[in-house]
Amino acid sequence: MPTSEALLSLTGAAWADTTSAVADGVRLKLGKATAYSIAACHRRVAEDFLENLKQGGAQNIRLMPAPWVALAAGSCKCAPRSWKVFVQVILAQPSGLAVLMAQGRPVLWRRFACSGEDSADIVSAIRHLQVYAKLHLPVPDVAGVAVLGPSASARVDQLNLETALTIVARDDKRADEAEYSRAMAVWARSDEQDSLDLLRSLRPPPTLKQMFPRKLVAIMAAATVGMGFFLYSTLSTLKGECRALKRQNASYSWAARLRTNEIDGQRKQLMTEVASVQQFLSTRVLWSNYFRDLPTRLPQNACLTNITGSYELEDSAKKNQRKASRSLTLRGQARFSDRGSAPKEIDAFLDSLREMSLLKENFPLVNVAEVKWRKDGNNDIAIFTVIAMPPEKKSGPSGKGSGHSEK
Repeated sequence: MPTSEALLSLTGAAWADTTSAVADGVRLKLGKATAYSIAACHRRVAEDFLENLKQGGAQNIRLMPAPWVALAAGSCKCAPRSWKVFVQVILAQPSGLAVLMAQGRPVLWRRFACSGEDSADIVSAIRHLQVYAKLHLPVPDVAGVAVLGPSASARVDQLNLETALTIVARDDKRADEAEYSRAMAVWARSDEQDSLDLLRSLRPPPTLKQMFPRKLVAIMAAATVGMGFFLYSTLSTLKGECRALKRQNASYSWAARLRTNEIDGQRKQLMTEVASVQQFLSTRVLWSNYFRDLPTRLPQNACLTNITGSYELEDSAKKNQRKASRSLTLRGQARFSDRGSAPKEIDAFLDSLREMSLLKENFPLVNVAEVKWRKDGNNDIAIFTVIAMPPEKKSGPSGKGSGHSEK
């Protein structure tokens, strides 16, 4: 930001020097060029203004041109947001104000007489600002004209015809001195730094108390307290987990003298045993289900004398071992008055076994191993043996594991 001396030199006024005047400006970015909106006043007037307000008890004091404040406050604008450089016209009695706006900041203003329905003075003020923007600002032309005030809409057609610019209007009966005073009061309470302040060079440097960031300190203190509670909660949780782990370690006192490789060896051995148990539970045969179903399929003159079930588990860890023994052997006897009828009833028993769902799942291959005859008084007794086998595997390792059987 240029110094007050540099800004005064830009005004070009004969009385504008550091001993007799004060100045301030706002930098504007217009495309690739930089422009400044500058205001200046007599130093004596600014000093008297500052001194009187201090005596009245005012603390935060700024001195700005009234048109600049009224337009910068925003309540007196009615132009579209897309307009970067435009002319804002405020209609009032007995005089109005035309302001050249750039990047939301007033750059130049011109008063005009506002009486009756004649718009010649308004057009003259707009032309003056339009020519200034074209000659002194890096913009080809203004985007349009925004008119605010009582009966503003009634002047749109005439202004459009005489200026050939886009005209927008807003009828606002509140656009009077009271409304402008309210807007300036609201703006004076704000803490915006990028604004004009003709008392900037007269005001002493801010003290440490004034520069102290109270709000930031309060936020940081609240954040610190919150972080402290979070860390305390996390620490308490970790301490509880540590105590639980210590109690768990104390229950394994037997492992205190063991080395890591020894514990790993025991772990692998236990994993192997657990895997064997899991395999046994997932593939075991419930022989009690067979005991309930098999007797119901016998002929009326037959009975079972022996049931032998064998279902050894395959041990995949051992290779080149004999095939695991898996079979269901049924031995029974039947009394016949005629030996020639015995094979038919045994065949019917075999057909019934082959349709049995339990045998289809584990022992689908059902055949008669042998049939023996013996004499018992006037009757013949057939002693038969039936063997049910699992289906043959085409390929895959086999070995002998643990087995179980019931009789």
